[in-house]
Amino acid sequence: MMWNLVEKKYLFQNIGSSEGVYSAQAHLAEMIALLGPPPRELLERGREGRRWKWVPAIEDREGKLCERASDFYGGPFFDSE
Repeated sequence: MMWNLVEKKYLFQNIGSSEGVYSAQAHLAEMIALLGPPPRELLERGREGRRWKWVPAIEDREGKLCERASDFYGGPFFDSE
């Protein structure tokens, strides 16, 4: 957010599909391209977080109820290695 205020442009600019729909995969790819790969600890916490359920479930753009972030964002985005 600070980047946006100071530079008057977004740090991550190609985070949507060609139709303009937000893409978590594209956003993550831009972050890795700029900042490098995430620390192993962060990846481990992400694996742990896959077990968490949202209560109550929330609807995605298509109206599907999602109980987990991976369902909502279409992840996981890193393999198990």
